[in-house]
This record gives sequence, structure tokens and C-alpha cells, in this order.
Amino acid sequence: MSRPAKRDHSPTLVGRSSEQPEAIDLARSRRVARRELIAEAAAAASFAVAAGAFWALAGFPAPGVPALSLAVICALLVRIELAAGDGHTRPVVLALVPMLLLLAPATVPLVFAAAHVAARLPDVLARRAPAHRLAMMLGDSWFAVAPALAIAATGAHPALLVLAIALAAQMTADFAISSLRFRAAVGARPPLRGYVWVYVLDLLLAPVGLLAAAAAHDEPLAVFAVLPLAALFAVFAHERKGRIANALALQQLTARSRDRLQAIVQHSSDLIVVLERDGSLRTLNGAVAPVFGGDEHHGSLLDRVHPDDAARVSGFLAAVAERPSGESAEEEWRMRCEDGTFRHIEAVVTNLLGDGVVDGLVLTARDVEARKRFEDQLRHRAFHDELTGLANRALFFDRVEHALLRGTREDAQVAVVFVDLDDFKAINDRLGHAAGDRVLQEVAERFSACARTADTVARLGGDEFGVLLEGVPGPRAVQAAERLLEALRAPLELAGEEIRISASAGIAIGAADARDVEDLLRKGDLAMYEAKRNGKRRLEVFEPEMARADAPGRRPLTWFMRSDEQHDEIRSLLDDPDALTMAFQPIMDLRTGLIAGYEALARFNRTPYRSPDQWFAQAHRCGLGFAVEAKALAAALAPAGRPAGTYLSVNLSPSSLTALEIQAALPERLDELVIEVTENELASGDPAVAAAIAALRSRGARLAVDDVGAGYAGLTYVMRLAPDVIKLDRALITGIEGDAVKAALVSSFVRYAREIDATVCGEGIETLAELTTLAGLDVAYGQGYLIARPGPPWTPLQPAAAEACAVAFQAAFAEANVAEELTAPIARATTLDELDGGLPALARALGGDEVRIFADGAAPPGQLLAGDPGADAGQVAALLAAGHRSQLTLPIGATGRLLVYSRADRPWARFQIARARMVASQLERLVQV
Repeated sequence: MSRPAKRDHSPTLVGRSSEQPEAIDLARSRRVARRELIAEAAAAASFAVAAGAFWALAGFPAPGVPALSLAVICALLVRIELAAGDGHTRPVVLALVPMLLLLAPATVPLVFAAAHVAARLPDVLARRAPAHRLAMMLGDSWFAVAPALAIAATGAHPALLVLAIALAAQMTADFAISSLRFRAAVGARPPLRGYVWVYVLDLLLAPVGLLAAAAAHDEPLAVFAVLPLAALFAVFAHERKGRIANALALQQLTARSRDRLQAIVQHSSDLIVVLERDGSLRTLNGAVAPVFGGDEHHGSLLDRVHPDDAARVSGFLAAVAERPSGESAEEEWRMRCEDGTFRHIEAVVTNLLGDGVVDGLVLTARDVEARKRFEDQLRHRAFHDELTGLANRALFFDRVEHALLRGTREDAQVAVVFVDLDDFKAINDRLGHAAGDRVLQEVAERFSACARTADTVARLGGDEFGVLLEGVPGPRAVQAAERLLEALRAPLELAGEEIRISASAGIAIGAADARDVEDLLRKGDLAMYEAKRNGKRRLEVFEPEMARADAPGRRPLTWFMRSDEQHDEIRSLLDDPDALTMAFQPIMDLRTGLIAGYEALARFNRTPYRSPDQWFAQAHRCGLGFAVEAKALAAALAPAGRPAGTYLSVNLSPSSLTALEIQAALPERLDELVIEVTENELASGDPAVAAAIAALRSRGARLAVDDVGAGYAGLTYVMRLAPDVIKLDRALITGIEGDAVKAALVSSFVRYAREIDATVCGEGIETLAELTTLAGLDVAYGQGYLIARPGPPWTPLQPAAAEACAVAFQAAFAEANVAEELTAPIARATTLDELDGGLPALARALGGDEVRIFADGAAPPGQLLAGDPGADAGQVAALLAAGHRSQLTLPIGATGRLLVYSRADRPWARFQIARARMVASQLERLVQV
């Protein structure tokens, strides 16, 4: 009836080969199966003997018709298996109880056995079970013998107590026989908990069987009422079996996923760490061994961070901890590994402090040392010459630029030396390029050997070298350059031949305030070519005469000039008639809202796109800058139909004003032409440029200084040039409506322009507020996208900008100035008493705290300061008693005086005195009254 799970209690084997345990397990399984078969056969045989003897002693009673119905019900119930706690059972007690009450006791075991055999017959016929299994089923009917004997001993119609005795006998016999079978088959005691659960279920089902038996006395078919309950058990058993199967499958899937994830994490190439908020280590997974080794891991992550990176990493972890939950951040630092070396790692830290499961910072890190080394190699290749290992042209330029910036801050000189090998082409032609490369390597080694560690030695291309000398006075810089040439005097052994090398060098020394990198490099390049021209094998120091374009035997050069690729690109631009076009941007007169002129702007129709400034800079580096500027100038002058009364503004570099190409492109008369030069290009102070500007002015041209206020040359060069138009840089214009400092600076430029009979133009005007503010500051001209964008000739103005100018101009008539604020109240008064209410405002306008007017006699003009040791002590005491520390006194005609007081001990400015004199002259009429 019940079958608790069987257990294998055989001892385990240790120290056997892999084949021996398998053979032993197979033999053990065969012995257990044989013992189980013998035990089942013995149980079946003993049941047959006991049931037959019981039936014979009872006189071989016939089962009767009810026995068939009960046998069918029992066969169906045998097919249903239920899980009860730790055991399994079948609800056959629903048939056993009616059998005990409705059949002759001696027939009950036989009917029960027949039902068991009938239940298993389909499995045997379908070959799902062996044939001998039918005989073995007789052993499962043993538990029916004991209750039948109990019924036979107590009578045909037992009371409930007798039925309870019968069930107790059934359970006792079932446990005894099952224990014997289990011990005989397996060799161990059966699990007691399983039998307890089974018998509890039998006791619960027994009343149902009793009711079915009672109903069957009147209606034999009523006994079939137990089948719906049995079917319900079958449904529940099937559903529970499905749930268990699903749960097991899900459990297996979860376990496999967990094992797979754990395997992936444990074998990951990344380090995965869970940290506390302060960086303390909590959990480590993944590639732990390379960093932390195999021991227990405690302490803080910061203990493993490079000391130079520790503060940054600590701040990084704190910043991630303050981020919203789930957000991540990336960072790189150096981590100390188990072998003591520091390696670069790339880490991603995610804030899971608010996660109920993790409750920490999750750090995922990977070793990026190989990548960092590769990046360093690429960086080194990008800024170093592959053949010699020296700095290349780009790095040399950058080092010179930084040296000039440091020299400006530290008041230190910077010098550059350009060295070009003499007749190097002959070595390449005679011995081959491999030999030429060896010569260049030897030269690089010699130059590096005689240079300081603070100096930068570079190969600029071909057989050209450059050396940057920082913080070296002029004489010592020349000595250092001479040592470079001296290092080449020793012969070089090459392919069994003694090779002698010589070079020409030029040196340019920058002053402490030098800022123009290209100008310094150009001077060094010119000095080197001067050495070439003067016979080679020598050093030349740059002199200003070398830069003159009209000097005999010289031509303008730049240090980038020998870039063939850039040179060819500019040459093709000059040969292409469509490569350069002009756009024209209107310049508006802010006083009238009308067009005053147009600025011609170059546009280069080439790909990839580069700004005009970049094209002109490249052209000048290649020695073709004047030709490109001349081409742009010709394109600007070509369009006809410019509106009458307007001028044309063209951009030219100051050095190009002396070039023949520019002179040839200009017309004879330049009355409607404005030549713009940038403020930063005025710093050279070349006398030839100044003479060229004077000649252009004599032909009617006006001069405009572009980008004034951009911060390059300052006001010194603007004052030296005395331009006709001062074009303010966009940096001064943007946001001027809300910036009092910018407004004051622009106003100062306007006053300066007024003094030298020049005009001011504001560039980059993009808002109406900027336009109206500039108009209010009396800026004469303006241009920018608000007024009109650059376009074809001749682009009109934007109506909104012109209208804003007109409105601003009309507003000037309604604005009150300082003079009106000072004199209007005096003009309206008829007596001094009427001025009393306006005296505080008058005091503020004059820069004081109090004003007093006296008509009792004139006084000499002057000021009295409490802090002046030479002042009259009595007057100072009276001044202090009145609560003031300075006094300005001015006469009002011959009968009165004006006194202005201030609580500050400070002298009076001249503009304040001028205002006070104007007020005093206006007060003379009232004092006389």
C-alpha cells in the first residue's frame, strides 16, 4: 500500500581506480535487484498461501456480485498514486472499507489481489512492465489479510469499534510486512515518517469508504460514489506532479544560470569589486589574482592605487556615491599589482548603494596597460622623427610656443637655431639613401650629446635640424650654436670611407616679451639662409636687414617654406581662376542707418574646407602669401556698380604692402579704398611697412586697424599708426549692453578716435541691443550678421537694423546729458532759496556729499584736505567738526562762493572741478539777486 523511498546505505570505496568503482557499483546494483526480486516473490507466495488457507478454512465462500463492483473500483484506485508527506500511497482504503463491510471476510484478500493484478495487466500487455510483475502484485495485497481476519473474528456486522480494530490491524500488518520486504530487499530500516503520513491519509479516507458501504446496503451501485473523490485525487496528483516537475526544471535552470554566471565571473578577464562608500573592499570576483593575489582581501581599494592617483580616485568614488542610484562613471588610474608593479586600469563604477541586494559601489576594471603603451607609441611617433628619434616639426613648433609663453612669465630669453647640412644631396647621390640615413642619425646623436636636457633638438625634415634653447642669454646662445657646428667637425666612418660633414646655421634670439612664434622661427630660418649665401660652414645671427624683401640677393622665406605638398597646393590654387571668390559684407553708418561701405572677404572653393586665415597662413609659409593676397585683392576690386558714396575695405597683411604683386594690383588713386591690417601684425615695426603705408595714404587710401582689443599688440601700436578707422574686435561687442566695463572701454576708443580725427567701427554685431548700445556710445560704423551677412555685390542692409539706427538717433535728442542735469535746475530758479531742494542731487553730480552756496563775498578757488599736513589747522578743525574731510571752494563772480564737501579724504579730480566751475558760472545770476 505504501512505498517510502529506498536508500543505499552501502559503504563508499576510497583509493580505487576509476574502473573499479564502476564495476563494484554495477555488481552492487545487481545484488540489490536480485534481493528485491526474491523478497517480492516471497511476499507474493506467502500471501497466496495465507489467503488460500483463510478461504479454505471459511469453506470456500463465493465472492458474489458485489465483489465484482468492488474489484473494479479497487483496480481503478490502484492506478492512482498520491504523495503524502515523505511517502507515497494509493486511496485503496476507499474500496477496502466497503469490502470489509459488504463481502465475506475470507473473499476480501482474494478480491483485493485480483484487483491489483487487473490494474497492472495493461502495463504488462503494453510491455511497460515485465510479466512476472503480475505475480509480484500479490505481495502488495498482504495488508488486506489482517483486517479480514479481524472482521471474521468479530462477526458479520461489526460496530465502528470493530472497524477501527480492523483498520488498526491493517496498518500494523502493512507496516510489519513492508518493513520485512524493505529490509530483505535493501538491507535497511524503512523511513518511519513516510508511513505515518500514509496512515494519516488512510484514516481520513476511511469515513468516506464507510459511508459508501452504508449506502450500498440499499443501493449496490452507490459504492461507485467513491470514484469522483478518487478522480479528484488523480487530478490533484497530476497537477501537483506537473508543478513539481516545473519547479524542478526551473530550479535546475536557475542553478545552471547561476553556475554559468559564476563561472563567467570567476573566469572573466575583468576585475569586479564591490566597495563600501569609503572604498573599503567587500567582495571580489573575476581577475582577482593579478592584483590581489590568492589570499584574503581586506582593507581599502585606495591602498592599491598609485600614490599620485589616490586623491583623484578618492574624489572620483565620492562623486559616484553622490550620483543617483544606478548611474555609472568611468575613470583611469594606476593600480599596484601583486608583483609590485603599477599598471593602468580602466574602471567603470556604478552606484548601487541604494540597491537592497548589492548595497555598495560596483567597480569593473580591466587592464589597459597594453593600450596605454600603444597610445604612447603612437603619440611618440606623431611627435618624433622615425629615423633619428628626435622631435619632429610639430613638436618643435609646440615647444617653441610654450617656451615663449614661459619666457614671458619668467622674463627669460628664448633662442632657436636652424641647422642645414651642406651638400647633403651629394652624399645621397654618391653613397645611396641608406648611407644618407646613417649620416642623419649620426648628426642627431652629436647634436643631442652637446645639448642640455632642457633644450629641444628636432629634425625638421630632410637634412634640416632645429634646436630650442630656453633661458639662455644671447652670448651663451651663440656659443651653444657654435658648439653644434663644432660637433660636426669630426669625420664620420661610413662604408669604409671617411666622410666629413659641415653645416650652415642661423640663430634668432627672442626678447623676454616675444610672443610671435612664427616670426621667431622665420628669423632663424632667414639667418640660416644668410649663412648659406655667405659661403656655408658658418653661423649667422639674425639681423633686421635680413628680413627686408628688397635686399639684393634675398627673397622672403619662412621656416615652413620647404613643404613641397603645401607649396603645390597653393600653386594649384593660384592657377585655378575659380579657386578664390569674394563675398561683400555691408558696413552701416550707425548715425544714419545707411550703407557706408563694404568689406571684401575671401572665400576659398577647395576641399577639404579650411578657413581663409588658414589658407593665407599656409600661403605665407610656402613663400606664396603675397601672390595669394594679390589674387584676393584683384577679385575684390573687380566687381562694378558699387553704390555711390560708399567705400571698399580690403584685408592685407602689413608685410604685403611692400610687395610688388600688391602694388601692381592697386589702382593709381585709392580715394574710396580702406586697407585693413590686423592689430597683431603691427608688432614688427618695420620701417619699410611704415613707408609703404604713408605712400598709400598719399594716394587717397585710408587705413583701418582690424581686431583692436583682441589682446595682441595693445594700444601702443594703434597710437603709433594713427589709423583712420579703428575696428573693434567682436570680443568687445558681444554682450556690451549689459557690461559696463566693455561700454567704458569702447567709449574710450570713441574719445581717442575723436581726438585723432578717426572713426570707430564695431564688428560682429548680432543683436539689436548691441547695435543700439554702440549707437548710444557714438560709435560711427557697425557690421555684423544683424546688419547684413556677407554675400554677392552689393548686398543691401537688413531693414530692422536700419530702423533701429534711426530710432537710436532720434532718442539722442531726448536724452539728458550731465551738463543739462547740472544747469537746468539753476536756469529755472529765480532765487537761491528755490535751489534748496535740488542741492543734494547737485552734490552727487559734482562727486560730493554736500553743497553750500554763500552770497556774502567771494573766496579764492582751492581745495582743503584733512590729511594735508600743510593745511591750516583751524580750517581743518572746522571741516572735521562739520563731519567732512575734504572741501572744494570756487568763487561765484565777485560776490559769492560755492563749497562742495565730501566725507572722504581725497583730492578733487579735474573733471569734477570743471563741472563745479560750470555750476558756479550759472549761479552768478542768482547770487547777484
